[in-house]
Amino acid sequence: MFITEIVASKNIRKTKLYKIVNAGVIIIVLVFVAISLNVFGKESPITIFYRENYGTIIQPIFLGVFVIAIAFSMYAKVLMQKLNRLGTLEMNNHEIKFLVEEELKETISVDELTAVELEFFSMRTRNNQYGCMNYLTLHSQKGIETYEIIIGNSLEKSELGNILRSYKKRMPVKITYSLFIKRIIGDRDFKF
Repeated sequence: MFITEIVASKNIRKTKLYKIVNAGVIIIVLVFVAISLNVFGKESPITIFYRENYGTIIQPIFLGVFVIAIAFSMYAKVLMQKLNRLGTLEMNNHEIKFLVEEELKETISVDELTAVELEFFSMRTRNNQYGCMNYLTLHSQKGIETYEIIIGNSLEKSELGNILRSYKKRMPVKITYSLFIKRIIGDRDFKF
């Protein structure tokens, strides 16, 4: 049985503003790298502009982008530490229970589910002190419900992996990773 808390963190990584700023920072950094490696050519207008205005325009822009990225990162970390605890989730091979203040609010039979998705960020670490920002989405005949859950340690993660593995025999189960490095190497607890 997998037991965890359902929470609501103020995760700015899910907001459009964060995605726009993140994409802008990545594009600006890639342009600077391309110019530094002479991808556009040594005598292209953009390279000439870069060389002539490095100290007056380019360097302040680069420092501004760096400061914005650091500020967003620190702001996201502060917001992540302000969790609203909404209840408890209990999962086993046959049913999923939602409890609020030890009172049973809803029970869903696994047979009612049509699909399950998990967006895994991380378990409790230095950068994710509470183990939040893991989103469990349940598709059923009633509709789609998404819950932000806490994964506190590797034992809880492996228990969740075992339950999702048993669900995989009955319905589609999809695991996505929030971190790019996890998308490449995956996670052994969530391999089916």
